[in-house]
Amino acid sequence: MQDQAKNTDQNEGVQGGGFVALLSRLTWNILVPFFLVIVALQIATQGDGGFTWADAVFLATVALMICGRRLERRSGAALTTKGATIEHLKRYTMILMAVVAVVWLAAKLLGKRV
Repeated sequence: MQDQAKNTDQNEGVQGGGFVALLSRLTWNILVPFFLVIVALQIATQGDGGFTWADAVFLATVALMICGRRLERRSGAALTTKGATIEHLKRYTMILMAVVAVVWLAAKLLGKRV
């Protein structure tokens, strides 16, 4: 019962409901991951192994994915059976960081060899 009240409190003050949820879902689920792949390819093909503008764009893109997921959770219109909780966001962030670290390291290593 307290968890349910806690989730409702987190969603207070969020405007836009369905539109915000749709925009955030498109952001973190489709558009930004596609852009992330393009930036990773840029790092791999034109990188020299050092920190470049493409690395900064890569990290900013990851932050945008997390923000999109957070906005969707806060909108209260997440596409889960019980609504998205902070635990869902934490799990998503942890998995995303692990995957992104592997992709970024692979792109950097390929950038040194290509």
